[in-house]
Amino acid sequence: MRELTFDERNLICIYLPGTRAEVIAALEESRVYLEEEEAERDENDMRRLIDDTLAQLRRMTDAAFDALDLFPDYVMEGESNVA
Repeated sequence: MRELTFDERNLICIYLPGTRAEVIAALEESRVYLEEEEAERDENDMRRLIDDTLAQLRRMTDAAFDALDLFPDYVMEGESNVA
């Protein structure tokens, strides 16, 4: 399995409710919504990204998903980067 692209990683972060199965479900729901819209170029690009990300997630085990570093490496205003 290839590594996730930057865009796939970001998409997963947007839809990250917890488990791999939940991310897959959220992306599938978004994919259905995009199918209902007229096919615009940007929507085609988004559908392709969702499809590629779904394929990656389906090939991945739950353990591999849990091991992904999906948290940003920057500090939001008002937060501390000290653990």
